[in-house]
Amino acid sequence: MRTANLIHGSLKYYWRTNLAVVCGVAAAVAVLAGALLVGDSVRASLRDLFLQRLGNTDHVSFIRAGVAGFNPVQDYVDYDTRTHHTNMDTYERVKEQDLKQNAIVLASFAYHAAMRAERLPTVASK
Repeated sequence: MRTANLIHGSLKYYWRTNLAVVCGVAAAVAVLAGALLVGDSVRASLRDLFLQRLGNTDHVSFIRAGVAGFNPVQDYVDYDTRTHHTNMDTYERVKEQDLKQNAIVLASFAYHAAMRAERLPTVASK
């Protein structure tokens, strides 16, 4: 059996699978081509959506200014998030072990950020 006959037979037998692959590739090409053509508009829309979903956390003001802002998240096992940043959020609720762990993590992050060869990535500001 010749190669051409084998290819023709395979295309004929698996025509549904081949059609699905062609349609999938066409859809992917259309999405990528559209993103490349629209470019900055898509980037701005994604940035705005990203900032909108962040809400009003402590680091958003840095991100909006184009500075690398970070929001380290800890496990709130015994910490009621409803009292976070309220008048109920007092030092008596702080656990010494959590503070030690947070200090170690943030000190390590600051050290590694300072030792990087390149600048930290940021979300582009408007």
